[in-house]
Amino acid sequence: MSPRIINGADELKGLIGEHLGYSPYVSISQEQVNQFADATGDHQWIHIDVERATAGPFGAPIAHGYLTLSLGPALYPQVVSIGGFSMGVNYGTNKVRFMSPVKVGSNLRLGVKLLDVTDITGGIQSTMEFTFECEGADKPSCVAEVVFRSYEQHLGAQAPPNAMTADQVHDSSDVAFIDILRAVADARGDARCISGPGSTSSTWAQFIERVERASAALNALGLGCHRERNELAHHESGQDHLALLMHNSPQCLELMCAAFASRVAPVNVNHRYTADELVDTSNYAHATAVAVHSDYADVLTAALPRLPHVKVVIEVTGSGDTVISTAHDYETLLNARPPQLESRQAS
Repeated sequence: MSPRIINGADELKGLIGEHLGYSPYVSISQEQVNQFADATGDHQWIHIDVERATAGPFGAPIAHGYLTLSLGPALYPQVVSIGGFSMGVNYGTNKVRFMSPVKVGSNLRLGVKLLDVTDITGGIQSTMEFTFECEGADKPSCVAEVVFRSYEQHLGAQAPPNAMTADQVHDSSDVAFIDILRAVADARGDARCISGPGSTSSTWAQFIERVERASAALNALGLGCHRERNELAHHESGQDHLALLMHNSPQCLELMCAAFASRVAPVNVNHRYTADELVDTSNYAHATAVAVHSDYADVLTAALPRLPHVKVVIEVTGSGDTVISTAHDYETLLNARPPQLESRQAS
């Protein structure tokens, strides 16, 4: 289910009073409820004591009301996508009511109605009515008036007189991330780029060489941009997405920069994630490749059968021996590719 696309403030204002659509249903698990209880300190038995809650007034454990409301930022982008702005912020809520319980195991969705749009300095303020509904329930679980602010440029930023517009940047064919890195490396080649113990230190010249090798390797593995921006809706991506399940390390920085240079979209993944969390994050991001440190290979191995889009795995081993049998060793890939990469259109 694709979100409804709204192009700019004027089109949005014309929709005041209209219902904008529904998100897909999501299942509410006991694990989610327990994690929310741990995060907020709200360990009331009706949420986390399964046996006692089953014998209680609702016949099952129920989700916290604020857990239901907190799903709004994840479900709202699946309902509507508003273009023409560089950033948006949650501004608050006018009114929230928790009208019926969300039992563990329920399927929940979000409905969105546009209540109001007003102009503010640098952008607009929109008020949405969020209605959270459990599948088959007689009445909503939560109804909230939620306020968003959308800005045409970043807060506090003052565009210079000759600044390029977002459309000009997207249409420019002579701006490439790899060219910026090359320019810095040309000017600061022997200067320290990365500081760390032993071989983790590198100069700018050494860093750009490894980035270009990694970029060429990504392209050789079939990763890159497959559909251009002008062929896509605002919410669509024509690129491969590379999940980075890695330490904060030189290799992570190299692969992130190499991804940009190769027109691949990098996605940082918390290395503390469980296999279930990795599956949820990677599938939501539509990751088609994963780069992983060997320390987290067991988690990725457990997740891989549930990652249908992943076609390439790159493992940073330190020894050359991959834990994941189907993975490509990172250093082997770098040594196999020449340090050459033509300038490409910016991702």
